[in-house]
Amino acid sequence: YAGAVDKLHENRETFRENDANYSLGPGFKTTLISTLKNVRQKN
Repeated sequence: YAGAVDKLHENRETFRENDANYSLGPGFKTTLISTLKNVRQKN
């Protein structure tokens, strides 16, 4: 479980960097948010 959380944080940091470098569409962020919610529910 801790490993999954660590991975989530890593992914979040990566996405933040991407946000700073690229203008991502709202669809991408919606998908990311729903993915994070699903992962939390499974754990």
